[in-house]
Amino acid sequence: MELRHLRYFLTVVDTGSLSAAAEQLGIAQPPLGRQIRDLERFMGATLFERSSRGMQLTAAGNAFLPRAQDILASIGEAVDEVRLTMNGNAGRLAIGYSDEFLHGLLPKASARFLSADGDVRLELEMNYNADTAIAVREGRYDAGFVIAPAPSHLEGISVRLIDTVPLYVAIGRDHPLACRSRVGLRDLAGERIVTGRITPTSGYYIRLMQLLRSAGVQPEFYPNIHPTEMIGNFVSAGLGVALLSADAISPSRDDLVLLPLSDPEAVLDRCMVWRTDKANPLTAVFIDAVLAEATAKPPFPV
Repeated sequence: MELRHLRYFLTVVDTGSLSAAAEQLGIAQPPLGRQIRDLERFMGATLFERSSRGMQLTAAGNAFLPRAQDILASIGEAVDEVRLTMNGNAGRLAIGYSDEFLHGLLPKASARFLSADGDVRLELEMNYNADTAIAVREGRYDAGFVIAPAPSHLEGISVRLIDTVPLYVAIGRDHPLACRSRVGLRDLAGERIVTGRITPTSGYYIRLMQLLRSAGVQPEFYPNIHPTEMIGNFVSAGLGVALLSADAISPSRDDLVLLPLSDPEAVLDRCMVWRTDKANPLTAVFIDAVLAEATAKPPFPV
């Protein structure tokens, strides 16, 4: 049995005659009659009673009718889903991100992506900066967000700069520096830097070390604090300071002060990585949403 047998069967049922069904299908009546008889032989049952009044369903035909309708409907839905997925309008997209994308750009880009027509599901997972690109390469994520320098040497992934944002110093309101309007990296000498996990391949860690060492600061880290809100809690409790973008800390927190850095080079390049083969068609749609949001993003306060 082939799909055409089901289509022919349902057309005969709808029209009530071989001649009308043949005309609707655009084929001659004798071949259509043979196809119906082939279907009956395959089913091992007579599906139609043939009379001068046309083609009437038998008990077997009535039993087969809803099954045939369901099969063709399911196939039609499957075809529609595939077409929607290939056009980037349906399916699942898995995205990895780090602390520096917790607020602002990523939520807004996600909302833009999900507001498009279609049946899409977005799965976001926070991960350490160094692990995100590897997870993309291994197929656990379709795309991810990292801080430069990004691991562009990894085979199978593409990297694109999204934006460049200033670093801020997050300090508790009782900290001696809290009364200042801005600070320099040199002012952080002797301060403990509260961070998440530190790894040699983390773009965020590499960038932090470049900046601090260029300012003559040998940092002492308080590492492996997670999630980001806990970093804020440690800073608020006076256990150190944090160097973060504005997107890393909730703007509703009133127990912290975000001070701009006076060093013009104290910025983070934020990048997006994705599988080069773009195996998931939704990836391109999501990238467009991210770039549109990055372009529309207002400048950071200074």
